[in-house]
Amino acid sequence: MWNKVEEGEEPIFYDKEHFRGEFPIQVLNRNVTNNLESLQKNKDDVMFELLTFLGINNANTSKKERMIVDEVNVNNIHILMNLDIEYKNRQKACEEINKKYGLNVEVEMVIEELQDRYMTQELPDSETK
Repeated sequence: MWNKVEEGEEPIFYDKEHFRGEFPIQVLNRNVTNNLESLQKNKDDVMFELLTFLGINNANTSKKERMIVDEVNVNNIHILMNLDIEYKNRQKACEEINKKYGLNVEVEMVIEELQDRYMTQELPDSETK
């Protein structure tokens, strides 16, 4: 039946009056495994990586068990490092623009000087809820 549909033949469905005591509907078993959960996890992983790269805090919110503070802090440090790299690239671009065009273009660092350069203070080893 599926081959006929793939070849362009349209399936025809009848109402119960046309069955005449028989039930001609068949189930197509395509033997496809359900990979939706795995695909969703992979999509989320890519999205979290993108958010981290863009400097958007995401702290792996899909994790089912409780997050340890250190895990969140590692994520925050990763975000700050990415932002710092982007800041340095922008600084270099400003220098090149100023040199080439005789301008005075500047860029300023925000996020409280990148959280005092990657959160240098010691953090307690505890859990969040």
